[in-house]
Order: sequence, then C-alpha cells, then structure tokens
Amino acid sequence: MGRMAVSSVARSPRWRSTEGKMQRSMSMMSRPRITFLIFLTTFVILSLLVLDSIFRPWSAFAPLVSLGATNGLPMLSPGCDLFTGSWVYDESYPLYTNCSFAEPGFRCAENGRADLQYRSWRWQPRDCNMPRFNARDMLTRLKDKRLAFIGDSMGRTQWESLVCLLMAGVPDKSLIKETGGRVITKTAPYLAVRFPGFNVTVEYYRSPWLVRLGRPPRHSPKRAVATLNLDQLESISNQWQRADVLVFNTGHWWTSTKTYRSGCYFQVGSSIRLGMKMEEAYRTAVATWAAWVNEQLNPDVAQVFFRSFEPSHWYRKSCLNSTFPITNETHLQPLGQYMQSGVLDNIWDTLHVRATLLNITRLSSFRPDGHIFNYSRGGPPLDCAHWCLPGVPDIWNEQLYALLLLRASEKATAK
Repeated sequence: MGRMAVSSVARSPRWRSTEGKMQRSMSMMSRPRITFLIFLTTFVILSLLVLDSIFRPWSAFAPLVSLGATNGLPMLSPGCDLFTGSWVYDESYPLYTNCSFAEPGFRCAENGRADLQYRSWRWQPRDCNMPRFNARDMLTRLKDKRLAFIGDSMGRTQWESLVCLLMAGVPDKSLIKETGGRVITKTAPYLAVRFPGFNVTVEYYRSPWLVRLGRPPRHSPKRAVATLNLDQLESISNQWQRADVLVFNTGHWWTSTKTYRSGCYFQVGSSIRLGMKMEEAYRTAVATWAAWVNEQLNPDVAQVFFRSFEPSHWYRKSCLNSTFPITNETHLQPLGQYMQSGVLDNIWDTLHVRATLLNITRLSSFRPDGHIFNYSRGGPPLDCAHWCLPGVPDIWNEQLYALLLLRASEKATAK
C-alpha cells in the first residue's frame, strides 16, 4: 500500500497564488471593521467623558438629568420659560411622604384623604426639561447660608415644603430641629430649621402684607382700628437682610375682608387714606418693598425672588372633590386679581438688586385637586386656598431650585 497522505500537503504554485489572494482579500475586508471598532471605542470614551463633565457631582448642572431620550426636549437653559407647560403624572413623585415639619393641617393623607394621585404630578415646561429636586446638591450649594421665606401662610407652606424636601439629603433626620423649639402654627411670627452638617438655615418670617401694621394716627375715624403703613416695611425687616436667599410673597391678605371690613385702613406718612383703592395700596406697598431691596440688600450677595399670587379655587367650591388637574384651559377660573395686572412687571425696572419672579400663578390654577378640601385637622369645614403636603408647593420649590441652578451657571460662565 502507498504511504497515507498527511495534513501538511505540499502546495502547488497555483494554490499558493490563490491563498495569497484570499489573505489579501480578508485583510482588506478587516480594515473597515477595525476602523469602525476604533471609531466606536473612541466615541464611547468621549461620550463618557462628556457625560462625566455634565453630571460630575456639584458642578453647575450636576442635577440636570436629561429627559430628552423620552421627550426630545433640551435640558434647562437660560432662555427657557419654566412657567409655561403642563402637568404630567409621574409615579416617582412625591419626593417625600412622612415629614414632621409639615403641619398637621396640611397632611391630607394622614387626615383621611384616600385619593393620593394629587401627590404624583410634576410640572413639565413646554420647551425644556426642569431638573428633579436634588436635596443634597441644594444643601451643598447653600452651605453656610440662610434662606428665608417672608410672607403669609402660603409662604409658610412653601417653607415647610422646602424643609421636607431637604430632609431627604440628610441621613440622620433626628439632627434636624426647629432652632428655638417653636411649634409650627399659623400665627408663629418666626420659624427656623438648621441643617447642621451643612450649616444651612431655612427660615420663615410671618408678614402677610410685607408693610407695617400699626395703630391709626390721632384723630382718625372710630372705624379705623388699625392701619397699614404703606411706606414702611415690617419692623422686623432688619432681620431679613441677613439672609443670602430671600423669597417674598404677599397677596391673599389684600382683600376687603382682611382690611376695610376688619377696621384696617391704609396710611401713607401721617395721613390715613380711607378711600384708597386696593390696587393702588398694593402697588404702593410693593414699591416700598422694592425701595427696601435697593437700599438694604447687597447685590453681590443677596439672591431675591418674589413669588406671585397663588390662586384659590373657591368659585362654586370647585376644589371640592377634585381629583385631577384641569386639562382644558377654558375651565380655568378667572383670576380677577389686581396683583396680576402688571403691578409686579413694572417694579423690576426700579430694582438695582437682581430679583426674579417665581411665577407660579398660572400653573397652580390648573390644580384644584391639590387643596386641603375637608382634610384638615381642626381647620375650616372646606379649604380651597391652602395646599396639601406633599403636593403643589413642592413644585414651587423645584422651580426655585432650577432658578438657583441657572444663576449658578450664569455666574460660573461669567468668570
């Protein structure tokens, strides 16, 4: 028998030529593949570096997690109108549930309200994405600073909301206390909570009108029990100026019920103005506030915000049994409030200190479902003015947070 063939057969010249062509062809085919892999690797590395620069902790835009993958909108930008948009149901809300700093009368769920979807709506601006509230980031930005809310009971609600939101950034919540051991009530003149790990103090000053309430001048009519000094801010305003971030509001007390019918009239200088119209009085008071801001606040330090009037839903008791936001704008109640007639718009030009309008009026007008209704502990039988916590005021604070981020970004860019 002949010798068996082995695997390593001697190849003919023709075979070697064909093999060489195949190798060259395979080599040419692999080059685009290698080039593509190099490109893909480079792209991934660069993308990670870019993402790291965007989301690096405590950078100017660290919390701005983009929703663009789902809605195609850009992240927050200076030109975006935060206050024009719509309410979107989001099961990741609320951002907190049990909070000891929400006063009992505002804890609707604890007071028996069963429909809890009112807590799970977030605000979506029309042209950009608003950052989700990041408690630890905000505490870091406010380190060694004071943030003060100055205004009426709605200002107190916003104060309570922010304290509850910030508590999520503190592991040991037992360390967070009201600085003076004061009980949170609707008549408390001053409340403050300190976050010791960051040396941040969040304060509330009760000042429903912002201007000083006092006794009427001598020889006033007997019906004048008290007067609002429209050309003087509250006597405690000297304490406000120590804050680094100030959020003012006034609105709900500028009514005939809170003034004329209660024997409270307007005063300018030493003169009582019995026939002064409400809008003129409000305009004068806001001008006094603006003058105080110019004279008393350091424009290089103070960050000033004025929150617009928050709507109630008393008309035909429309808040009663509301369980969802209004979706049709034609169903919105006419605000009819003089404080929305351009009074605030005309004030900004007179300010030397930069101030920003926290314009929550329209977005809140879509939310009759967010009010307390009958779910208040020891309160009135029906409340279509105040808000449940957690709830709509948390969104006001998310917008405040977004505006602070924008200011930080602008400041960093200007350097």
